[in-house]
Amino acid sequence: MHALSEDALQQLGLTRNEGLVYLALLKLKSALAGEITAKSGIHRRNVYDSLERLEEKGLASFTVKNNRRFFQPAPPQRLLELAREKEDKVAKALPELAALFGSASARESVIVYSGVQGYKTLFEDILSTLPENSEWQSIASYRIAKIIPAFMEFMHKKRTRKKISFRVIYNNDEYGSFRAREVSGIPLTKVRLMQMSNQTPAGINVFGKKCAIGLVTDTDEPIIIVINNESIAKTFGNFFEVLWKQAKPLGKA
Repeated sequence: MHALSEDALQQLGLTRNEGLVYLALLKLKSALAGEITAKSGIHRRNVYDSLERLEEKGLASFTVKNNRRFFQPAPPQRLLELAREKEDKVAKALPELAALFGSASARESVIVYSGVQGYKTLFEDILSTLPENSEWQSIASYRIAKIIPAFMEFMHKKRTRKKISFRVIYNNDEYGSFRAREVSGIPLTKVRLMQMSNQTPAGINVFGKKCAIGLVTDTDEPIIIVINNESIAKTFGNFFEVLWKQAKPLGKA
């Protein structure tokens, strides 16, 4: 079995057994329960349970021949339909969830995220918080882009589609200069370099009434502190402006 396919199926809400049975069906095309058991390596009773749930999800069906059930898989395109159905359910619940989150945000001014997924959540928060034609200010950490390079590229594409400007300060060293040149070609982006005594493990992002301080531990485990406070965000914004004036444009550093 392919680990990537199994993981994708579980992300869509299938159990491990359901995923294994569906993958076995794709290979067998049409098969009896015993053949599916042998192919998937799952106990026969669990195979029947999984087939029943796959039928409920529209991912399997059966035909009867000589009083025997032959099971067939639905086309993999059905998985996209399942994903859309899940998205539709979330979209319908979103107003109520947003209202609950908003009321909690009024009480909580600090949120802590951890891990690579935490940084992805932060960037999604930045893009959802900022309106069109606004600005995001950043003092970049030299380690973040190394951890999630592909997501950074995806995030900048979403940012430019929303017409959000990005001003960023990198450390004036080999890697900082490399990153500065790399992002300078992205639309709505202004880059400057500043000589810092040490590479900063912390990244600072200012967006709207929020600011975020991101740290990466020695084990490459990010920790992000998001502060939802207009006064604090303004203070960090002023700090950024001071550094921006001291920093040098790319090519002049």
